[in-house]
Amino acid sequence: MNNIKALKTLCTNPSKIVVGLIFFMLASLVFIFPAKCDSIIDKYVGGLGDAYGTAIYTNVKSNMHQLLLCEMTYHSDHKRYINCPPNPKSIPGKKPLAWETGRHYDSWKNLGFEMKGKVYYQYKVINAGKDTFKAIAKGDRDGDGICHVITITEKGIINEVNAGE
Repeated sequence: MNNIKALKTLCTNPSKIVVGLIFFMLASLVFIFPAKCDSIIDKYVGGLGDAYGTAIYTNVKSNMHQLLLCEMTYHSDHKRYINCPPNPKSIPGKKPLAWETGRHYDSWKNLGFEMKGKVYYQYKVINAGKDTFKAIAKGDRDGDGICHVITITEKGIINEVNAGE
């Protein structure tokens, strides 16, 4: 009986529903941002295969949309888009690489786009000018030499290809 009463209370109290949804979203971050949880997942869970690859794929697409928003904000403030060098320097393979920091990468900081920890894709922004830019993410998650490439433009058009290096 107490469970039914608790369920009724939960369903009639919108703030508890919101708190529950926020908790669920925070708990889901493990799967949306797998780079930070890579060693834990590999060590304790393992065998996720396609599900883990899907989480990485979802993460990189989310990052590309975030990069688009950062470029749009930068454009709003400076009336132009900004180029950013490849980060990390090398394209990650089976193992993620650390997100680079330092003066060479100040444009990323100026853009407001920074990652914490390790990443499975290399990001860069090219052809930035007054009206256009192209952001590129490249990764070779299975280490076969064929990169998965995702691009996004100032118009929000996203394209994907698999390209040999």
